[in-house]
Amino acid sequence: MTTQTILCKKNTQKKHSSWKFYIFTYGCKVNQYESQSIREAWANFGGKETANAKNADIILLNSCAITDNALIDARQALQKIFKENSKVKVIVTGCATKLLDKNTYSFIDRISFIEQKNKTQLLRDPIKEPTQIPLKEAFINQYPPFSIKNFYRSRAVVKIQDGCSKFCTYCIIPYTRGKPYSRAATECISEIRGLFNAGFKEITLSGINLKLYKDNKGKDFWDLISLIEKELALEWNKKARIRISSIDPSQLTEKGIETLASASIICPHLHISIQSGSNTILKKMNRAHYSTEKILTAIEKI
Repeated sequence: MTTQTILCKKNTQKKHSSWKFYIFTYGCKVNQYESQSIREAWANFGGKETANAKNADIILLNSCAITDNALIDARQALQKIFKENSKVKVIVTGCATKLLDKNTYSFIDRISFIEQKNKTQLLRDPIKEPTQIPLKEAFINQYPPFSIKNFYRSRAVVKIQDGCSKFCTYCIIPYTRGKPYSRAATECISEIRGLFNAGFKEITLSGINLKLYKDNKGKDFWDLISLIEKELALEWNKKARIRISSIDPSQLTEKGIETLASASIICPHLHISIQSGSNTILKKMNRAHYSTEKILTAIEKI
């Protein structure tokens, strides 16, 4: 679990009187990024982040569903929240929202459940605007408009991709996150540059499945890395660097390895999501798009 306690700056032009919020974030770097985006939005609407959930007017629980334990964590967190603060308004979002049995909570009237596909409505004013209003279709069938200018840790995260269409047999994420969407390369580079200028020395590129990155101009993940190198390396090489989040083994193509070899701003580090060393198990997992032989060959080339 990641509990953010960074204090955001107040907006000098508040829409209404100050209110306090607290954010619980569970799960992946993408969730961490989205929580930061919501944090910044709420601060712009006059919210002040409190370091103690007991003092909050609104609590956001950004949930994860990757394991059974993640669901247990969400349920226990809700029980604890209302035990400590019976009058607080709670918003539950993230991948576990669909899976929680909402009828089990005696305090259901104080909870708003916002499914992952509607998460961007949390970028609205949570005091002034009801959170249950459905988003217009135009906001659903496109890359979600999250963005950040800061981060609560020394290593920032930039989200470049969302969703997955691979449907591995053990994974629920395609059902909770939906189909894949990619962020425009120009937007990715602009946000990275802004975070570098804000003083961050290392940024992690993250997404639900980086293999599925393809922006509105047809650029794939390795094209994006090449563009980042072209646009940022001259100014920021040896002063800041980019780290790649987890990648699929099938991304380690000749193009990918050559791109990594020529990129000076990219950390010499790879986290490769090898789910099994058995081709039989990989096939049962619906991950037969790579094999142990191909993995070994790619690692030798790296």
